[in-house]
Amino acid sequence: MSGRPEDGKAKRPSVVGTVFQTVLPAALAVALFVILVGVTPGQKRRFDDYQMKLPSSTMHVINASMWLADCPPFVVAAAGFALVAAAAGITVGIRYGLRRPGWAAVWVLVQSLPLLLALAYSVYALSLPWQQLREGLRK
Repeated sequence: MSGRPEDGKAKRPSVVGTVFQTVLPAALAVALFVILVGVTPGQKRRFDDYQMKLPSSTMHVINASMWLADCPPFVVAAAGFALVAAAAGITVGIRYGLRRPGWAAVWVLVQSLPLLLALAYSVYALSLPWQQLREGLRK
C-alpha cells in the first residue's frame, strides 16, 4: 500500500497543518517585533546608563529597533498584515493547490528560518554587553 486512498484521489491536506504552517512564521515575526520594539529600547537605556561601549552587532539591533520605532504604527501594522496575508495565501495555495507536502515544508522553512535567525541574532546581540560587563566585574 502506498498510503493513497483506494479511489486514486490524493489525500486532502489537514486544516491543522495549514494553520500551523501559517501561524509559525507569524508567531516568529511577532516575537521579533516584540524584541525590537518592546525589549531593545529598555536595553538601550540601560546600556546608556552604564555608558557601555557596545559591540557592532548590538548597535545593528538597536539601529533596527530605532528605525522600526520611528515608523508610523499604522504603516507597520499594514505592512505586517499584508505580509501575513500574502504568506497565508501562498501557504494555502501550496498545500491545497499543489498538494505537495515537500513544497509546503520548504515554504515554511523559507519563511521561518530567516525570522528565527534574526530573532536569535537579536537576543544574542542584546546579551553580549551584559556578558562583557560580567567578565569585566570578575577581573
